[in-house]
Amino acid sequence: MKRKKVKEEDAVEEEEEEERRRGEEEKKKKKKKKKKKKKEVEVEEERSRSKKKKKKKRKKERTKRKKKEKKKIWCEHHTTFLILLGVLPGLYVGNYRDSKDPAQLNRYAITHIVAIHDSARKLHHDIHYLCVLASDTPEQNLAQYFPLCNDFIHAARLRGGHVLIHW
Repeated sequence: MKRKKVKEEDAVEEEEEEERRRGEEEKKKKKKKKKKKKKEVEVEEERSRSKKKKKKKRKKERTKRKKKEKKKIWCEHHTTFLILLGVLPGLYVGNYRDSKDPAQLNRYAITHIVAIHDSARKLHHDIHYLCVLASDTPEQNLAQYFPLCNDFIHAARLRGGHVLIHW
């Protein structure tokens, strides 16, 4: 009987041991599954972050391009001011910025400039100037300068020159 009891006790112990081992294995499996799931979540989060970063970068680049395009349009508007206000062949109306831009002056082959403002002065040595000192006020009588400007413009155009009038 004792042997039977011992055998039974051994069998019970073995069963308990087996159950404990199975429990540990299941714990390990669960732990492994949990770790795997955690890793999958981390990978997914990293992908998501990466996608967000890429999306943010693309948005930033688009914004940058749009700003550049706006700036380009603004610059084109202001640098091609002469072509927008071509009055007659060889006669252009622009602003002070136009008169300072050598590239633009070359592009339109400007040979003469009529500068009308309170600080009119010669900016380019290779261009003929007519500087009219006049203030930008309603009281300023510009009509008195018309014959002088007209003669200067007419003479320049007769010689094949291109004239920019700026204020």
